[in-house]
Amino acid sequence: MAVGRGVDDSSSNAPEVGSSDPSQTILPTVLHMIEDNTLHFKNDDSEHGQRLHSGFLVLKENMDKVTTLSEALRKEAHLYDFDENTPGNGFRSFNNIVHQAVVSVFSLCKHVCTGRDSLLFRKGHYVR
Repeated sequence: MAVGRGVDDSSSNAPEVGSSDPSQTILPTVLHMIEDNTLHFKNDDSEHGQRLHSGFLVLKENMDKVTTLSEALRKEAHLYDFDENTPGNGFRSFNNIVHQAVVSVFSLCKHVCTGRDSLLFRKGHYVR
C-alpha cells in the first residue's frame, strides 16, 4: 500500500470485463479512493482544489446510484432473454458499459491518488 495515500499497489490492474460480478470486485477500492481524494481536497482553498473536491463528491453519489441500479439489472436481465440459450436484451450491454465506466473511474482516481502530492501534479489538468 502506498504510504499515506490509501492506494493498494497490488490492485493496479483492474479486473477483466468478463468477470461474473465486476461491480463487487473493484467497487470498494474505487469508493475508497474517491473518499480519500475527497478528504484530501476538502481543505484546498484553490479554485481547482475546490472543483476537484466537489467533483469527487458528485462522483461518489453517482457511483452509488449507478452501481445499485446496475446490480439490480444484472440480477433481472435473464428474465428478458429470448430463451435460455439466446440472450436478447441490451441490459448486459448496459452493465458492460457501467463496468467500463467504473474501470475508467478507477484509473482516474488512482492517477490522482498517486500523483497529487507530487510537485508536478497539475490540478487544472483534471478539472477541465
